[in-house]
Amino acid sequence: MSRRDSYSVRISGLADGNHDFLFEIDRKFFAVLEQSEIDNGNVIAKVMLEKNPDVLALHFDIDGEVEVICDRCLEPFMAKVTSQQTIFIKRGDIPGEIEDDVIMIHKDDHEIDVGQFIYEYIVLALPLKKIHPG
Repeated sequence: MSRRDSYSVRISGLADGNHDFLFEIDRKFFAVLEQSEIDNGNVIAKVMLEKNPDVLALHFDIDGEVEVICDRCLEPFMAKVTSQQTIFIKRGDIPGEIEDDVIMIHKDDHEIDVGQFIYEYIVLALPLKKIHPG
């Protein structure tokens, strides 16, 4: 994503405990993504950062709708998406993915870009068959 600061969660300077962040996902969000199968949407992503001395947890609560193409008639329609996911973050010397829901960030990082996580959770919330309701 090219607009990293728009979807970043600052972790430095925050006290231990829970911190809430709210992101509004719309056409501008999907426009900066390469190879996105979604062009438009109206989604609210609530992210709660649970900060502890050893590990961070990001709890995502995603709710809204995105425009998809019907598999049957190839016309666009708005599909409902809801998702609740959690990802755990540890700090270390070598950033990377440890497990599906555990990532390592560099120990000197001050913020986490959650834009890619939000996009992936939206895509995972889409039905396998996208067909007009009714």
